[in-house]
Amino acid sequence: MKKSLPFFCFIVVVLLALSSCKKSTFACFEPLTDENNIRVNVPVTFVASCSNNADSYFWEFGGNEDSTDYGYSVTRTFYTTGNVDVKLFVTGGTTIGAITNTYNVKP
Repeated sequence: MKKSLPFFCFIVVVLLALSSCKKSTFACFEPLTDENNIRVNVPVTFVASCSNNADSYFWEFGGNEDSTDYGYSVTRTFYTTGNVDVKLFVTGGTTIGAITNTYNVKP
């Protein structure tokens, strides 16, 4: 019993330390369509499947057609060609993560 007490105390300290660690929120997303095949008038679904510790998702689509959307996954149709910035902001508890990817919309 005396030998197991230090080990037990060590385990308790490690578990307390791990539970007090603040988890960071990480924003990450990808289109379900091949990014080299994003075309005008064809819906594209973007998914935040690689984001970590996120509770809410806010999307911003820039370029010629500014718009916003909410949710883990969103579908967007682009009506003009050229580069468009897709931004994702995620929140998790008190932390925020953000990322911007640029896609070329083809005819």
